[in-house]
Amino acid sequence: MDCRKRVRDLTEDERRDFVTAVRKLKDSGEYDRFVKTHFETAYEQQSGSWRSKGQGPRNDAHGGPAFLPWHRKYIREFEKKLQEQVPGVTLPYWDWTADAEKSGSFGQPEEIPVLSGDPNDPTDGLLGGITELSIDDDQDASNHSVGPVEDGLDPSDSYDWWIKYRHERTPLGEVSLVEYDSSDEVRLRRSLDPVDDLPDAETVEAALQIENFYEEGFDWGTQSFRNVLEGWQPPPADNFDSPSDQPSSSAYLHNQGHVWIGGDMGPMTSPNDPIFFLHHCFIDKLWADWQARHPDAEQFPPTNSNAPDGHKLGTQMPPWNIDPGTTIDYRSMGYVYDESPPRVELTRPAGSPTTLAFNDVPEGRETSRAAVFEVVGCETSVTLEVEDVTAPFSVKPAMKTRTHSTDAETAQTEANVWLTYTGQSPGTNASGSATIYCPETDERWTVQLTANTISEPTAGVAVVLDESGSMASASGDGNRTRVQVLRDAAEVFLDLLPAGNSLGIATFHSDASPALSMRQLGGQGSSARSDARTTIRALSPTEPDPATDAGYTSIGDGVITGRSLLSAASDVDERAMVVFTDGRENRPEYIADLEPSGTDDQTFAVGLGTPSQVRPNALQRLTNAGGPDEGYVLVSGQLSDDDRFLLDKYFLQVLAGITNREVVVDPQGRLRPESETSDGVLSMPFDVSSADLGVDVVVLSPGEHVFDVAVETPDGVVLEPGDMTGSGGQFVDGERVDAFRLQLPYDTGEGQARAGEWTVHLRINEKGFDRYLGQLEETNIDEYERTIASGVPYNLSVNARSNLSLDASVQQSSFEPGSSLALTAALDESGLPLSDATVTADHVRPDGTRQTVRLARTEPGTFAANVDDAAEGRHAFRVQVEGTTLSGDPFTRESLATGSVWTGGDDPLPSRKGTGGGDTLSELLPCLIRNDALEEYFHENGIDPEIVRECLERTGGN
Repeated sequence: MDCRKRVRDLTEDERRDFVTAVRKLKDSGEYDRFVKTHFETAYEQQSGSWRSKGQGPRNDAHGGPAFLPWHRKYIREFEKKLQEQVPGVTLPYWDWTADAEKSGSFGQPEEIPVLSGDPNDPTDGLLGGITELSIDDDQDASNHSVGPVEDGLDPSDSYDWWIKYRHERTPLGEVSLVEYDSSDEVRLRRSLDPVDDLPDAETVEAALQIENFYEEGFDWGTQSFRNVLEGWQPPPADNFDSPSDQPSSSAYLHNQGHVWIGGDMGPMTSPNDPIFFLHHCFIDKLWADWQARHPDAEQFPPTNSNAPDGHKLGTQMPPWNIDPGTTIDYRSMGYVYDESPPRVELTRPAGSPTTLAFNDVPEGRETSRAAVFEVVGCETSVTLEVEDVTAPFSVKPAMKTRTHSTDAETAQTEANVWLTYTGQSPGTNASGSATIYCPETDERWTVQLTANTISEPTAGVAVVLDESGSMASASGDGNRTRVQVLRDAAEVFLDLLPAGNSLGIATFHSDASPALSMRQLGGQGSSARSDARTTIRALSPTEPDPATDAGYTSIGDGVITGRSLLSAASDVDERAMVVFTDGRENRPEYIADLEPSGTDDQTFAVGLGTPSQVRPNALQRLTNAGGPDEGYVLVSGQLSDDDRFLLDKYFLQVLAGITNREVVVDPQGRLRPESETSDGVLSMPFDVSSADLGVDVVVLSPGEHVFDVAVETPDGVVLEPGDMTGSGGQFVDGERVDAFRLQLPYDTGEGQARAGEWTVHLRINEKGFDRYLGQLEETNIDEYERTIASGVPYNLSVNARSNLSLDASVQQSSFEPGSSLALTAALDESGLPLSDATVTADHVRPDGTRQTVRLARTEPGTFAANVDDAAEGRHAFRVQVEGTTLSGDPFTRESLATGSVWTGGDDPLPSRKGTGGGDTLSELLPCLIRNDALEEYFHENGIDPEIVRECLERTGGN
């Protein structure tokens, strides 16, 4: 949408762009075609001579109802041609009423922005003065301003505004269209009248008061608005403050503007003067102003009137052969004026009646839908207010009244009015309406509302786990092997997957197999959950065997098996896959060769190892199979003693994503027993908002019952595990996990607890602590001594089932060193962008150094930051958010994300088709060893083949 502005209000750049576009259009020859087109509205060639069209001043474009629509179309086409020369340029208008206010004397064009200015500045003066005087002998030439047009178009003397076509008359009075070329040096002529001869604002106001657009007769003798604006008649005397103010001359308004400029603005080749287009742009604006004042007026003669063809609806207006009615709505032609009243239209939902549907809202969940309006106007603002909405629908206080603004560049914006529905009991249907009001346009819209509620969605989850030989290797975390780390994390995942969801387990090495068919989980101790626990604890690496090609890594086979498990999942609403591996694939099926699943399944991948070991680009391709927002990859890097809970945290975050939960806080540390220097208690506060529907407080520990945990409500009620006996609360008691799971609001027996500051209390359990120390003393003396000195490690994670969500991710177009990592975080509440927040990220670089990254708001609810020139290795981010909900409650959110960079990161993925970069060697060497092809070489050089196999395994060759 283009915004047309007053000449006086153009910026320096806008003036320069307009002048440049006019010059280029003139040089191209397109400008002069417009001149000829305008002439041909009044004359046509017959037998080599030009003959008038129509009667008197009436022709295709003048003296009748078509005058305004014809010129509206004409100058819009001119404007589009200017934009082909300089994109974004718009046609300014010359408001001569402001210049008419200049006092004085005969001719002061230095005060008129469209004419005057510094001849050395092409942005000032814009269109210059006169080049050839046309002055009567008895007229004083000093009363005229002399300034060449090129002063306004080009500061040099080399550029001439020369005339190609000129409407002239022969000595016998015949019409002639004379064609010149540049060598003829025929230049533009002007002959300016006194400044105070320009039409004034009072005359314009009197014209705008006229009610009827046209009158029968359709000629130049009526006082219709069209005829008065064209300038054949003055406005009615009664429309002036004093009838004596009615002007008396031979030309008014539009016609008077032509006469005032004089010279080449007089004949039908008047577009020769560029001022023509600025003048007619103002005439078009005055029509637009009249349309705003008289929205219900009939704006054009109907088809059955006796107006000439082209001057009434349903006929063709030459030379474009369009119905003149198509020009009535100027906004539909792609432009507005800087003073145009805004137009506000409801665009979605469409139809009659307009119905906004809240389909399949889960019980207790709050969701928002937008009634979408298009606001059109040049640098304008409108307010949209929800006056009334019927229950159970609602509008959030912060969304009830909102202002929406357009700018001069786009002149339009999309305005969303957000309405909200909270899921009732499953199976409930609801209907209602909302009334939306715009005070600037005094319009109201009624939107019908419908909704239905479903149960909280259940998920079927396929966990695809690596059992290749390298899983027997040390993890780097204490004395645990990689498979032990996996077992611990997978078991925590199992403990906290809510009842009613389904779980299946697939394992893979060179091949894959379903270790546990898809089962719906019951409560703690149910048979399905017990079977899953047994399966997880039985995970065991498969030793590499060259003879049978077992023990290597085929992630693709695991994914195919996982998909098979998911396809068998019944009575679930959503499906998700979690893939875990500690190495890069080296056996088919390869990820690159997998066909899309054909479903909207979420896929998450966790890689245990460094980027060069697990090749995250292959995993990223896997997680993007359902779309870029359907999953993500987390990479651990090389684990250390401080990473005891890292894989658990990854699995918990994935679980939160699958079950529509959010991480509120997720700290870790160590806690000492009670002593002279420690009370043995950790009290950690956390915020719960009214947007939260439930809260899980999860404590991870290195052993069973090492800690006692309690939760305190905002009202000071302390909840112990034994208090979790009602339907609103549950306590999960696992070997390494203790968790409170509370529905909100939670009935404490003393009241309802929901929004406010809650607190987790963590205390060392003396018996559990002694038992844990005894185990460490026998198995890990280093950790034993560290625990004595610093305390027991813990991870405290608070998750919320919430209407407020954080989606944080790292996007990268390259995995090679030096690439850029784009960190983004999107916040929304019930589907509404949430911007009242501070978002930071703790960035751990591959060398272990840290920096805090501040994410800047890039659009409503979206925050972003870039890490440029990324070093090789794993980049870990802990995104943390502090903010305020739409209801004013404080909240926090957290999310973990990783980026991976390594040499060869952009190499082709392994494939049966023969591509795969460095992986070709990792397949070739095991094959040669397996078939004893290198036996003699190894023997001669004293190389143990088993050592080679072990090295291949550690670097991803199995």
